[in-house]
Amino acid sequence: MKLKKKSGLYESSNVTFNPKTLNALSYNWWYFVKSFKGKVVFNDYQYSSTTRRHQCKVKRLLSELGIKIDLTVELTQSLNNIEVENLTLKQLKAKSDAQIASRNEEKRQHRNAMAKARREKAKRDRVAATIKRFADQGIDLLADAKELVDAYNAEQSNVIQLKGA
Repeated sequence: MKLKKKSGLYESSNVTFNPKTLNALSYNWWYFVKSFKGKVVFNDYQYSSTTRRHQCKVKRLLSELGIKIDLTVELTQSLNNIEVENLTLKQLKAKSDAQIASRNEEKRQHRNAMAKARREKAKRDRVAATIKRFADQGIDLLADAKELVDAYNAEQSNVIQLKGA
């Protein structure tokens, strides 16, 4: 990132870092580094692949400038919203941890649903292959099943008649 002497800001394609305020923003609206109650907070949430590159550039710049990150969070919201909420750093970290846990749970549920769908498809494929194998041998499973059901029903009918006699 290059320092613009006129503005005093470090800039690179759509990312800006202000060394005086310790704020970094992506696309002029999404703050991912902010000085908060005298501490440098870095939002490591991967909003997009481009924003991820912006975060890497600023993280490298912070290291070069000797600026220590005091708290790393993963929040979906921009860091410029945290002052409005009057959160302490501990509450901010707890909020970040809760969002991470929620996203992990959503991912787990998605993985489980996908695995279930794969298992069900595999089962359907096995049944279809079995039916095809029988059909290739000239066996009509539906007709054979109907015969079995008819025979069972007739047998049950005979048992009921015998019991009634």
